[in-house]
Amino acid sequence: MQVGLSILRILLQITRPKMVILGNMPGTEIYRNLHHYRDAKRVPGFLIVAVEAPINFANTNYLNERFVLV
Repeated sequence: MQVGLSILRILLQITRPKMVILGNMPGTEIYRNLHHYRDAKRVPGFLIVAVEAPINFANTNYLNERFVLV
């Protein structure tokens, strides 16, 4: 049972990777998660997204759907 749950959890992480919107830290070339860093600012005219998993055939449909919604 435990092994099955572990495999299911790994598959969910692969097929539904976490995505975060990044913003620029003023005065630097560093980009950080907007939800974790209050000083980070969005870049006007751009949407900068970090996908926190490898992009592969198993998650391309999910990522396509997410980018349409953003």
